[in-house]
Amino acid sequence: MDRPLDHDRYRRLVSEHGPARLDWHALGSVEDRRITFAVHLAETGGLPVFVRHRDRSTWELPGGRREPGERIEETGSRELREECGAVDPESRPIGLYSVLLAGRRTWGLLLHSRFEQMRGPARHLEIAEARALLRLDLPLSYPEIQGLILLKHRDLFPRFLGIDAAILSTIPDGDLR
Repeated sequence: MDRPLDHDRYRRLVSEHGPARLDWHALGSVEDRRITFAVHLAETGGLPVFVRHRDRSTWELPGGRREPGERIEETGSRELREECGAVDPESRPIGLYSVLLAGRRTWGLLLHSRFEQMRGPARHLEIAEARALLRLDLPLSYPEIQGLILLKHRDLFPRFLGIDAAILSTIPDGDLR
């Protein structure tokens, strides 16, 4: 597996090479072993769930990088439990995407997950909090990627008030694809 693309390195690459490009692909069109990330459009009480990394003041979708020996669906389940403390989540794959940044393409599996209860993030990990939000009160950590994911699937969260204004303001002009 490639070296992880942490937030600082991501921001540095964006400033040097321009915004990341997100593309959508059919489920099953890429070998499982090539998919590096599992990301959730998670909801509880009809509201989307966001997490905040302990070193940042921005929100992101729950999810993360595959660990050695995991199938990508296992990555998704593990990340949802660790970052949100989701109790008995129901998850299903809804999309496959790729991100092209600085000439490097990475692949991610997008899952839609529902659960009634969340206990919060595991204390020993990097996530400081997980919340179901009616509107975003802070910007997204990865707006060029997760903003477009949220916009494409905004129909999943009809009660969410903050999606267009909060997300559109963080995406570079002309980058809505």
